[in-house]
Parts: sequence; structure tokens; C-alpha cells
Amino acid sequence: MSSSYRSWEERHADAKTQEAAAERASADAVLTKAKAEAFAANSAINAGRAEAEAQTANLAEEIKQTRLRARLAEVQREQDDAATDAAERRKAKRAEARAEGGFVFKRMTLVAVIVLLAVSLPAQLSYFLGLHKAGQESAGPAWLLAPAPLGLELLAWVGVCGTSWARRKGLPLAPFWGLTAGLAGFAGWINFTHTSADFGLVAGTTLGAFSLLAPLLWELREWMDSRAAVDSRDRAQRAADKAKAKKAEAEAKLDREHEAKRRTAQPAVWAEFEQILTAAPRGSVGREAAWADAWSRVHRAPLGYTESTYRSIVDADAKLADVLALVTERSVYRDLDRELMEILGGDDTDGGTPAATAPSAPSGGPSNGASKSLGALGGIGKKATGRSPHKGAVEPLAEDDLSKARTFAKAIEGTSAEFSTPAVAKLLGKNKVYAQRVRDAILAERNDQ
Repeated sequence: MSSSYRSWEERHADAKTQEAAAERASADAVLTKAKAEAFAANSAINAGRAEAEAQTANLAEEIKQTRLRARLAEVQREQDDAATDAAERRKAKRAEARAEGGFVFKRMTLVAVIVLLAVSLPAQLSYFLGLHKAGQESAGPAWLLAPAPLGLELLAWVGVCGTSWARRKGLPLAPFWGLTAGLAGFAGWINFTHTSADFGLVAGTTLGAFSLLAPLLWELREWMDSRAAVDSRDRAQRAADKAKAKKAEAEAKLDREHEAKRRTAQPAVWAEFEQILTAAPRGSVGREAAWADAWSRVHRAPLGYTESTYRSIVDADAKLADVLALVTERSVYRDLDRELMEILGGDDTDGGTPAATAPSAPSGGPSNGASKSLGALGGIGKKATGRSPHKGAVEPLAEDDLSKARTFAKAIEGTSAEFSTPAVAKLLGKNKVYAQRVRDAILAERNDQ
């Protein structure tokens, strides 16, 4: 047999092997394809993730930049607002400083002085230029006297400046005031006489006043400036100090009024009080302590108490004791009346009407326990009470009520319960007077047994 011959089984097995190899190759191809597709999908996913991360990072960066720009804008606004506020504060501070320093007043005073000098100097110049020697009235202006008005005003202002310097140094002011007043008054007199002759009294008075007002205004300015230099307080401090001074003045006024009342009401204590203050070193004893000491010396009692005060207290205590005794006595009577009303039935709504005499016991002797109760009170029930007999005191005792009371008394034997009138009244639903009669009747029956 040829060596290349194979049996059917071998060929079948070889076919199976080839078929299995083909299946493995097909499976390997499918697996390779699946891996390639998975790799491609993973690559796409990674690419998408990277793109998404990049977009997210870009968006986060944009948000960060937006927030940063917003913060920078906010900081810029805050800086601008702070700068604006600082500028406004500086402006307000400068305005306050100008107001505190009297800038407007000083500036207006300077302007007013210049205007007044400009108005008054021409009148003086006209006066001096119009002066001539006797017999030379037709001559021209007296130019030689032209500097006289300026010299006169300068001398007056020398006095004004000297006053300012003397005030700062604490020197006497009177010499400078005299120099200023004399020279300014002389200039004013020239303006008044010269202008009145040419233009009338009103014009003369106005120009004369102008010559005096110029140095007067400047002196007022310097005086106020010196006062302001001494007082370095601001407006708020001055207002607070003014309010404090006003409060102190009001308290001082009240103290004076209070001491006036003391002097009037207690003259003896006031005399002793002044003696203590006079004898003690100044400031070593307070006024209130001295007053208390003086009161103790005069009245021998604590401050505010006198002999009449203690007498009033004693009288009031006595009156109060009398009232309390009366109240106690009446309360005792009220308790006794209440007990009698309970016995006689005067406190029940179904009681009788007032009568002249109280009921008396029947002639045959007591028929129930009510007579015993009255006898136990020493015959009080036999006296006139001014009331008619209570319904419960004269109402016949019902057999049913007596039976219930007997049963109740038998049931509570040997217990801590008491066979009392309130218990019987509650059992029967009757008033206490009737219940008392039923209770006494049952006790009488039990005593007879």
C-alpha cells in the first residue's frame, strides 16, 4: 500500500483540523477587527475627552478671566469711590477750615476796607488840594498838600497795626487805640465838613463815617482773629461745651433754689450749717455732709426726721392698732354669727323671713335632736334672734331619710369615715339644719339600744 494513502478517518480528521484552523483564523480575524474597532472607538473617546477637557479648561479660564475682570472693575470702582470720598472729605475739611478760620469774613473785611479807603481818600484829597494862602484863592490846586490824605490814613493804620501787635504780645492797647481814633476821627471830620459844604449833610455824614469805619472794621477783624486763636475748639466741641455749660448752669440754679428752700424751712439748721462750714477749713467738708451734721445737732434724728415726724408716726401706729383691733373683733363676731346661722338656718336660701321672736321648743319636751343642739349652746336658740324658724328646723323628718341615714351609719362602722352633719347633708341632699336633726335622731336611736 502506498505511503501516501490515507484512510477515510485520517482524511476526515485532517478536514476537521483544517476546518478548525479556518474557524480559528476567522475568529482571530474577527477578534482583530473587534480590537481595531475598540481601539478606534477608544481613540475617538479619548480624543473627545481631550477636546471636552480642553473646552472645559478654556471655559474655566474664560470664567476665571471674567471674574478677574469683574473683581478688577469692582476694585477700581472702590478705589474711585474712595478717591471721591477722600476728595469730598478734603473739600469738606477745607471748607470747614475756611469757615472756622473766618476766611470769608476776613476777605470781605479786606474788600470793605479797600472800598472805604477808596471812597474817603478822594474827599480828603479834594479838601487839601483846595487849600490856598490868603489872597491866592484863584491859584491852582495846592499840589504840595496832595500827600497829606495818604499820610493821614497811613498814620491811622499804623495805630491799627500797632494794636494788633500789642494784642499778640500782651502789651497795653490804649495808646494805639488813641492814635487810631484821633487820626481816623480827624480824617472823618475833614470829610464831614468838606463834603457837607459841597454836597449836603447826608453825603458829609456818609464820607465821615467811612473814614472811621475802615480802621474799626479792621480792628474788629483782628480782635476776632485773636479770640479764635485762643479758642482752638471745633464747632462740635464748642456746641458740646455750650450744652455742658448750660446744663451746669441749670443744676447750679436748682442748687440755689434748693438751698433757699432749706434756709426758709429750717432756719435753725441753716445757722448751724453755716457755722460748720465757717469753722471747717475751706473745702474739707462737703455741703451735704455739713447739712446732715447740722440736722443731727439740731433735731438729734436722722436727716429728714424731726420730733413732729416721730409724733405723727406714733399717732399713726396707735390709730392703726385701734383699727386692727376693731377688725379682729368684728371678724370674731362674724364667725360666731356664721355658726349661729348654720345652726338656725339663716344662711340657706330656703330660710324663713324675719320675725319678732325665735321658735321655742314644744311643751311636751324635745321631740328630736335639734333641742339637744340648742341646749348644748347654753340656750342661745331660746333667745330672740329676730328671725323666723328655718324650714329645715321645723320640717318633719321623712322615714326614707332616716332609713338612708341608718344604712349609712351602719356601713361606715369600723372605718375612718365620720357620721357627721355634712356627710348626712350630702347623702340626703338636704340643708345642714335638717341633716343635723336626722343625724341626732339616728345617734339617739343607737344610744337607746
